[in-house]
Amino acid sequence: MQSEDVTCIKELEKLGGIPNEKNWEKIGTFLPCLKIFYDATLKLSGSYYVNGNSYAPKIYGIGWTISSFLTHEDEGTRNMAQKMKLKRDKNWC
Repeated sequence: MQSEDVTCIKELEKLGGIPNEKNWEKIGTFLPCLKIFYDATLKLSGSYYVNGNSYAPKIYGIGWTISSFLTHEDEGTRNMAQKMKLKRDKNWC
């Protein structure tokens, strides 16, 4: 995208610049968390009759995954997980 999409580059520069190798590594740490949201979204939006048996494990899985990031070695990851946990707790507890 860096070489193909000028608009994307301009927007990224407004936010601090194009991601570097360290940024991509940090992004990679969130993939397990993002995957569980993705899987839950597919499961819940792809069903005509959603019931507790189908969505409860996904909801608890999201909470468990967020909690696992609260002790991550990277401070930025811990901070993001804390914010996610606060939002989750507000909506689900």
